Amino acid sequence: MPDSGLLFVSLVCVVAGASFVLFPHPLLQFSRALNRTLVTLDEQLIRYRYLFGVLLFVVSYLCFRLALYIPLLRD
Repeated sequence: MPDSGLLFVSLVCVVAGASFVLFPHPLLQFSRALNRTLVTLDEQLIRYRYLFGVLLFVVSYLCFRLALYIPLLRD
């Protein structure tokens, strides 16, 4: 049985990566909302959102593979 915690992390990374690539408008609204509070979202994050999206997909794949390997290591 794959590790459920890492599968959840993998799913979260896929959703975050897809949202970075497919939905830039909510990301910009989130940035504006954070500018009104104490934290500001960096402009380079908005500029390089495709790169961050691809990196999140890679992290998701690695977490998925690790979730499959952990039960094999326990035996």
